[in-house]
Order: sequence, then structure tokens, then C-alpha cells
Amino acid sequence: MFEAYDSEKKIIKSFNECPPLSYILNSKSQQFCQGKISVINPNTSKEKKGDVGKEWTRLYKMPNALQTDKQFRSMVTIYTTLFGYCPVLRVKPDSMDVVSQLWILPPQYLNIKTNKRYLFVESMLDMIDSIEFENNGYKTPINKDDVYFFTDTTCTIDNLLLPTSRLTSLKYPIGNLIKNYESRGTIMEKRGAIGILSPDGADVGGAQRATPDMTEQLQKDYKRYGLLKDQWQLIISAISMKFTPMSLNIAELQLEEMANDDIMTLCDALGYKWQLLARGSESTFSNQVIAEKAQYQDNIIPMADNYMEQWNDCTFALENKVEYVIDFSHVACLQADEKVKSEVRKNNVSSVSLQLTNNLITYGRAMEILDEESPTELAALYFYQLPIEIQSTFSIKTTTNETQATKGTN
Repeated sequence: MFEAYDSEKKIIKSFNECPPLSYILNSKSQQFCQGKISVINPNTSKEKKGDVGKEWTRLYKMPNALQTDKQFRSMVTIYTTLFGYCPVLRVKPDSMDVVSQLWILPPQYLNIKTNKRYLFVESMLDMIDSIEFENNGYKTPINKDDVYFFTDTTCTIDNLLLPTSRLTSLKYPIGNLIKNYESRGTIMEKRGAIGILSPDGADVGGAQRATPDMTEQLQKDYKRYGLLKDQWQLIISAISMKFTPMSLNIAELQLEEMANDDIMTLCDALGYKWQLLARGSESTFSNQVIAEKAQYQDNIIPMADNYMEQWNDCTFALENKVEYVIDFSHVACLQADEKVKSEVRKNNVSSVSLQLTNNLITYGRAMEILDEESPTELAALYFYQLPIEIQSTFSIKTTTNETQATKGTN
């Protein structure tokens, strides 16, 4: 019987008892934690410095007394995937929209009572009547206004308040994997007799049987055979014997093949590239690099964008004229893209400089192509009309590019 993931306890049980599930989620969270977070001024996109910058940096580096940034991020992303949401308790000074600490509230310990006001509300909290934390028999009421819900990008099917857990549609593959591992463990621990050794020509279930003395002697002799140097390798029998197998081995049951099929389903549903698993097919180095790059582009970076948007909302960052951003450009598998971008940028600059210095386009158009800002009073001017200091800048770039091109042909 496969359990539906309609309760928090069942979800936690599946995470604890299904190794591929926990591995996939932990691997994704570790990839996400490779991103570097910084605090910037949203108006200038420059790093926020001074005491203000230090305080907002401290908040994400140590969100509470027990967790660092990476521990907090990892826990939020795993809970969000498992449950569809992750409640976080915001600790802030009275009458101030500045957060001093953030504490994760495990969903399995929360009792959330909702109301029917699903339409024409201003926020998610308007749909909640009360929140209660319950653990080890103790119940603690929590002010709902102090709770922020980090949510997954899945839709709300069962209710209009919280997104659906990604595990909802995976009860069969997860159930299969748990039973698969249980079966393999049982076979190894309690496989029992592997077959029947009986006199050849006798009916196993009939009257002709080996005598008790013969059976005892066969058992003793059987233990002396093996591949060690002090064991017998050649079996010599005084009577004709036959062997009747009683059980299938693990290979014949194809448990490994069935497990791989279920794990691939988990990878697809949870946004993890199958090739990155140790058991993934064609897991050569080059294929893994391609898969890791696709993993960041297709899953990790979009997940990070969703997290950062909610983190800024949770901490009231934008209201206080600061913004948290995350960057993955330093990750090894993405470095090739940065190199390609640099080459494209270099070629664009060379092409635009050539057009500008030959008076084919205006200065404003050149800066527009390069995605740069230009002074309004210079935008409509051609190269010959520009101030000499700007002309010399482009002349240097053009000369340098032409020199490098000449060297390349020699």
C-alpha cells in the first residue's frame, strides 16, 4: 500500500527512508549554496558599504544564533521542496521594519488554521487565523504577522494558500524505492535456504530421502568447500545428487533496474540531472560538465532567483533601500560562458568603434549597441564632432584591435 503525502509526518518519513530522495535534495541545496550573496544599493547596483552595509551583511551571514547562511539556505530550500513552503519566524525590534534574526519553523511542528477569505485579500497572512508551534506535547502560539512563508514555484491545487509539495505526484516511485531497498536488505539478511540438494532420481516430496546420517555428513562436507586456500574446490560425491533452486538472486529480480527507473523519475520531477548521479548513464567527465552546466542554468539559478526575491521581501530590504543579489559566475562549469561573453563583448566593441570612427553611426547609437549610457548632449554627434578626449579613446581602441589582428595573421 502506497501512502499519499497528505501529512507533514509522511513527508519527513519519505525523506528519511528514501536515500535517493534525500541525496537529490541535499545535492541541489549544496549547488545553490555555491552562489555568493552580496548587499547592494538598488539605485546604483553598487555594493552597500559602511555600517548599514555591515549590518545587512551580518543578517544573511548569520541569520540566527545556530545557523550560518549556507545552513539556513540549505534548510529553507529542502523544506520548500518537500512541503511546498517553509515558514520563517522574523525577529525584529518593536515598531520597526528591520529584521534582526530569522528562525526556521519546521512545517511538521506547525498547526496552521486558515479561514475562507481566499479572495480580495492583501496578503497570504489574511488567509490565516492562527499559527501554533507544537513539539513534545508543548504548544506555543505564534504571532502570524511575525511569520514569513518561503514558497516553491509549484501551483496551489489542494488549497489557495500554500503551494503543493513536489512529492505529491511521486508517491509511487518513492514508495517503490523504499520497498526496493527494504527487499534487498531482507534478501541479504534473511534469504534462507538457497535450494534443495537431494539424491538424483528421487522425488523430493516422495518417500525416497537421504538418511539422517547422510544429510548430516553432506552438511559438514558442504561447509568445507570454498575458494580459500584451506578449503576444498572440487566436489566429490559418493552418490548422484541434484540441486533444486528455491529463490531468485538480486540480479534475476532486476531490483537495480527498477530502482534506476524510479530514481530517474525523481530526478525529472525534482529538477536534478540524472547524469550527475554516480549511477547515471554515460557519466563521463565531459557529460558531467555539460550536465552540471545545464543543472545551474535550468534549475539552480531559477531556484536562486525565486529565493532571493522572497529573501528581500522577508527582510524588508527594498523598503530600507538595500537589495540582496546572488551570483554564480565564479562556478567552474559556468566559466566557459563568461569567456564566450567576454569574446563577444570584445568583438562588439571593435565593430562599433570602427563604425563610429568612420562616421557611420552616432555616439549615442554606439553606446546603445554596447548597452552603455552616454551624455544626452553627445548622443546625436558623429565621431568628427566629438570632443578630442573621446575621439582619442576610440582611436586607441581601434588601433589596439587592428594591431592585435595584424599579429594574429603573421
